[in-house]
Amino acid sequence: IRKATERPIIFLAHSLGGLVVKRALIYSSDITGVKTEHLRSIFVSTYGVLFLGTPHKGSDIASWGSFLEWLCKAVPKKALDTSDQLVEALKANSETLQNIDRQFSQLLENFHLFFFHEAKPTDFKTTLRFIVEEESAAPTLPDVERAGIQADHSHMCKFENESSPGFDLVVDGIQRYAEDAPTTIAARWTSEREERMTNKIRKAKEMFSGNP
Repeated sequence: IRKATERPIIFLAHSLGGLVVKRALIYSSDITGVKTEHLRSIFVSTYGVLFLGTPHKGSDIASWGSFLEWLCKAVPKKALDTSDQLVEALKANSETLQNIDRQFSQLLENFHLFFFHEAKPTDFKTTLRFIVEEESAAPTLPDVERAGIQADHSHMCKFENESSPGFDLVVDGIQRYAEDAPTTIAARWTSEREERMTNKIRKAKEMFSGNP
């Protein structure tokens, strides 16, 4: 979208998509280069994130193995080549997830967060199993909203109508964020522009002071 870098962003992310959002925000927050500063707009413009069933702390390795096998039955076998590595990375308290969690925790004060967890197990025909347990999908953190959705992992983000489980909770969260976001993000961009100008002036002074 053209000329929309300062438009407020509210992410709605399900499952592994939540980890992608966290990594994107971490990456964006670290950008300082002049040629890539447009990518920092993702961090500056993000007001909030609603996470649905995201395995922040990982999950039981057997659950993910069963889920990926079930999810990929209709996908060519080539697409499954990295499934073992993915399952390993998603194992509870894996090093990969700990690194993402540690880096994202330093950014928490910048965003409004809403954690949703699945309140019904997934039916694998031979067994019922939660893909992401509540303590992983909705960890208890200061000033963070938490709620359960009466659906399994796959269906917790699929709202057929206004009566679907979790619809009111999710929509209410989005509406509240959308109402508050413009003022907050506008103020954040004012501070961001001031900081960028200060840095440019400082760098210019350093460059000229180094000349004979």
